[in-house]
Amino acid sequence: MNEPTTPAEASPTVAAHAARTLSTRRIILLSIAGVLVVALVATLLVFRPWEGRAEARPAPIPKSQTQVEPALGECTAPPEGDGSSPGLAPAAADDAFGGWEQRLNDTAATTRFSASEDVREGLTSLSLTSGTGAQPPVPERFEQSVPVTTGETLTVAFSSKAATAGSQVSIVLGPNAVAKRLAIPDGAEWADTSVSYTVPRGMASLSVAIEITSLQGEVLIDGLTVQRNGTELLVNGGFEDTSAVLSIDNATLLFDGAPDSRDLNVRTRVAAATTIAWCVSGGETEYGGVSTFEDGLVQVPVEYSDPGLYTVKISMHHAGQLVERSATFGVVPPRNGVPSGIGIAAHFQGGVARMTNAPATLAMLGADSVRFEVPWQRIEKEPGVYTYPQYIDQVMGAYETAGMSVLTVPAYYNPLYDQGKTPSTDRGLQGYSAYTGALLSKYPASGGLTEIYNEYDHIFNTGACGTTPDCYMRMLVPAAAAAKATNPAATVYGPSTAGMQVRFDWLAPFIAQGGLDHVDVLTFHPYTQPEGPTLLDSQLQELNGMIAAAKPGVDVPISFTEMGWATVDGWVSRDEQAAYTAQTAPIALKAGVDSIYWFTLADTGSDRSNYEASFGFFETASTFTPNTYQPKISAIALAVSQRMLGGATFSAEENWGEGVKAYTFTTADGRTITAAWAPDAPASVAVEDLPDGKVLDMNGRQVDAEDSLDIGEAPVYLVHND
Repeated sequence: MNEPTTPAEASPTVAAHAARTLSTRRIILLSIAGVLVVALVATLLVFRPWEGRAEARPAPIPKSQTQVEPALGECTAPPEGDGSSPGLAPAAADDAFGGWEQRLNDTAATTRFSASEDVREGLTSLSLTSGTGAQPPVPERFEQSVPVTTGETLTVAFSSKAATAGSQVSIVLGPNAVAKRLAIPDGAEWADTSVSYTVPRGMASLSVAIEITSLQGEVLIDGLTVQRNGTELLVNGGFEDTSAVLSIDNATLLFDGAPDSRDLNVRTRVAAATTIAWCVSGGETEYGGVSTFEDGLVQVPVEYSDPGLYTVKISMHHAGQLVERSATFGVVPPRNGVPSGIGIAAHFQGGVARMTNAPATLAMLGADSVRFEVPWQRIEKEPGVYTYPQYIDQVMGAYETAGMSVLTVPAYYNPLYDQGKTPSTDRGLQGYSAYTGALLSKYPASGGLTEIYNEYDHIFNTGACGTTPDCYMRMLVPAAAAAKATNPAATVYGPSTAGMQVRFDWLAPFIAQGGLDHVDVLTFHPYTQPEGPTLLDSQLQELNGMIAAAKPGVDVPISFTEMGWATVDGWVSRDEQAAYTAQTAPIALKAGVDSIYWFTLADTGSDRSNYEASFGFFETASTFTPNTYQPKISAIALAVSQRMLGGATFSAEENWGEGVKAYTFTTADGRTITAAWAPDAPASVAVEDLPDGKVLDMNGRQVDAEDSLDIGEAPVYLVHND
């Protein structure tokens, strides 16, 4: 899979509100007389003992899903006053807007993107002001892309207001070479602009950007539309989907530790004291309350201690309209401090806040490393001169502070060499090698890990030489030498072959040509989707035999530097993604795999038919959670897998009956744990035939099995009573 990079004109990922999440709920219905329930709820809603967050915490109200929502008016807050807007407090930072992403420039942005209640229509418009008092050193962009067809004619319209003359702000359609720029006119009143636009030849995706070259005072934009025969193509062109009115600003939505130390921080910029209703579900009991913002903050307690995926629903009235939002969050077992061998393949996208907060989420998952493809063309713009964008420094610094290693992948091309294609000439390969060394030199605290290219055997290789092991060796040998010259303790990863499964047809000649003499860790991407990973069991044993024959007596670590499943409708469900993730760890540990870098941290779009955008363990970026991502059930399964098997060694393959895979491991703290699943069809195992112990499901919750234990594709863990 490729790292989204930002050349002169990139197509940004379209972010939207989080897609639906499938979760397994266990609801226990309490036998409470209906009249008593009504009386209890009425009393609570009248006297509201939970109000005043500092004085008292709302206690959980045991209810089923069918009881809790009517009891709280379906989590609907009471209307405020006469429905007029109390106004938004001044923005102290950027607001998030669904569908729009700020382009990452080499220097920090100066423009503040915030919501305004000075509107042409609706509740909010986009306000552009200077956040620093300075002008942008280079044009700054707020952008998204829409699918188009060559030669079609679109209607583009927007409303704008620029009371102070002299700003240079434009709506830009298409890449610079053929861009159409629509300047925002000066004027103290709202002005409407509408034009026709014909899509240039060869264009399948149209970038739509708000470009800021200079600002004088405030510029407002509202009602931006891009339509095909009356059908809207743009996401959130009215700027109504924003974090300004209601958001959760936690740095991570995974929690562990003591229940009373966890809160969901709900924020608003609405200036007046506003009331929200909230309810939390996903456990055996559900609870909720009604609270009033104090200084723009309400803290919703996370009362659950059982691991699992949960949902919070929040509603409030604003300007006469009901605002309803929901988000998933997860509770994971306490971290155990064991080196996990788990990494996450992440991207430089989602906004600086999400990127720099991500180490906290990775820590909750149990990961101790992250993998980034670092765009060569963004860093070497003059031969031999390396200038690092501020956002890359910020992200690398965040992982350094968190004590996590970073596996850097020098990727993929540079227009200074080989016409911007994958390097294949002597000069291009020399430039790539020098860049590889420069990356390690720039970030010495990242652990000295580097992977020579990404999926050289796949479509990301555009070089003249080709995709063969012979061509890769021409790149690997000098690049690995440059890495070792920069840092003798550097760990060189390669060849990073693409899926599917183990590519013996490529790895065999690579090993025969002495490739293992130039890498410290053998890497590949053994995707098996839409199937599970069980078929890798025999393939990894075969690969180990091949390595042993080539390097007898030498330990050659193996790493999956990408692995995962895309949660695409009709392909792999969210529950299947979680189950396959949990299956992979025991298979890999049995074969002695050193590490797995899971692809990827978060979905990069809301299109449920887009495979490349749907591999995330977390949902796509949402304005409701502007500083982090909302977990899928696979994130919980990954964290539980690490707590069960992180640092474990394989002991034996057990016979739990036909169709059941059962592998036993000894953990770093001396426990004996068996991971078991039935990959093809559900099975049942007599409890009396199993060792004594405690059984946990894939999500870390205890399984009560009296006579028999039902086993499916979601693994269970038997923690032996040693």
